[in-house]
Amino acid sequence: MSRRTTNSIIAQTTDLATWEQELTLFNHSIFLLPQWLQIIETPSRKAIYIDFIQDNVTISKISGLLVSENKLMGKMLFFYAAPAFRSKVTEDTYHHCLYALVALAKKNNISRIQILYFDQRNSLLPPNGYFHSHQMHEAIFDLKNEFTSFKPGSSLRKKRNQALRAQTSWFISNDPQQLPLLSELAENTLQRRKNKHNSDYKKLELPFFTEQHLPKLLKSGLGKMYCSMNPDGQSHFISVIIEYNGTAYGLFNGCDAFGYDNGLPGYVLLNASQDLFERGIERLNMGGTPAISNEKKKLLQFKEELGAKPQAFYITKTDFLVFPQKILNPLINIGRKLPYNTLSKSFSQWMRH
Repeated sequence: MSRRTTNSIIAQTTDLATWEQELTLFNHSIFLLPQWLQIIETPSRKAIYIDFIQDNVTISKISGLLVSENKLMGKMLFFYAAPAFRSKVTEDTYHHCLYALVALAKKNNISRIQILYFDQRNSLLPPNGYFHSHQMHEAIFDLKNEFTSFKPGSSLRKKRNQALRAQTSWFISNDPQQLPLLSELAENTLQRRKNKHNSDYKKLELPFFTEQHLPKLLKSGLGKMYCSMNPDGQSHFISVIIEYNGTAYGLFNGCDAFGYDNGLPGYVLLNASQDLFERGIERLNMGGTPAISNEKKKLLQFKEELGAKPQAFYITKTDFLVFPQKILNPLINIGRKLPYNTLSKSFSQWMRH
């Protein structure tokens, strides 16, 4: 299926083998990789691969999921990140690629589009009209250009010294036998943040990705676990990091009380950065946080202590594009105007499915 826009950019679905050709020439998110989508894919969430063509040249690529889990809401084009381009892209070209995506959706009776921001490679604001967006931040450590000049601050040095006094070491694992412990540690981190900050923190921020996908992630070779080790033979902190072709992404962490009391997160992640740099990884994305929560600002500050710098990106969504779902758009607009509270939060979760 394909659709042409007024400036001759076509959004065209293609098969995996064709789509992968020359993928390395495009600056793309790690979450556009077929290997990632194949972990998430189900019969109601089919991987979809799209090229943007202009004058018979592929100028951009995107991949995601065609989601058909809710008959009331219709089918949705879901992407973990925005389209990838060969080099720096102009705002006009980016906008027309998104318009081509809308045209493709309408032609194929796809009711809506959602584009997230994970490991995204441009910070362009989506166009008005079909699209609604809000700003997010990810903390990115430019290992290639900044690691050699990076010096931990006093707070991070204190955490590192605490960990060393506790005789902490670290190791890398892809052993699925570690997963029950990882789940326990991640649950502890979740409860700690909820109890301490009344935060809406989630163990796993990426939609559709659950703990049940972790064995596939480790088996695929994309994911690794950076683990602490202490004299008691226990890992008190584990960080899951995805790694591919010079890029690494911190997926999520888990830590227990002993780990927090002895500075293990800072210690292990410092060593992870060193290890990634030495193995030629150029970019470490430590994940994202919105700018609405004091607790999430503290998480961002912790990542900055580790050498990362915040960069702004955008979540992009459309209203419903086709009938009959389109009649719900006035209700959606009312929901956007609600104050950020339990009601609006529940409304957003309902609309997400």
